[in-house]
Amino acid sequence: MITKKSGLLVTLIIVFIVSLILFLFTGSVGLKFLSLVFAILSFIFGFVVFHHSVWTSARKIESTLELLLAKAHNIPLEILKKEYKNLYGRYLKMSSAKKKDHYPKLMKLRQKIEDLMQKGKEFETKLMNVTAGSLKEIKSKTRDLERHFNRLPAHHQKKYAQHMMQLKEQVSKGRVSK
Repeated sequence: MITKKSGLLVTLIIVFIVSLILFLFTGSVGLKFLSLVFAILSFIFGFVVFHHSVWTSARKIESTLELLLAKAHNIPLEILKKEYKNLYGRYLKMSSAKKKDHYPKLMKLRQKIEDLMQKGKEFETKLMNVTAGSLKEIKSKTRDLERHFNRLPAHHQKKYAQHMMQLKEQVSKGRVSK
């Protein structure tokens, strides 16, 4: 994606190279001095533009957002919430122009967090209601719960693994405590 900063950076690199070529292959002292000044100035401005395009706060927010979105199912929910809160605080401090670029990804992360929370709540509700009914109904609910459990993210599965093992053990023995 070509942005204003990358276009400016390419222009500064071209100016720097042309200035160096003029400096090296020109016989005139005045032109050598002028080309050296242009080379130094284009190098300094190029470094500043590169620094702002790579290491600015907006770029850090964007890279963190991309990382969290890509690995949301493998990161514990509490860490995701904490990171989202931190990113949102930094987002609020940005200029309006930069906010427009990051808003969709920030809301996408928020939606993923809400979805993960919803999946956890659904599973907890099913887990609480699984022991109601006859043994046949409980076995059916347990199979349904197990399918739901397998669709949960890894950190949710770790959280509820002990409950699932206990439930399966009780159902297999035919005695389920309510």
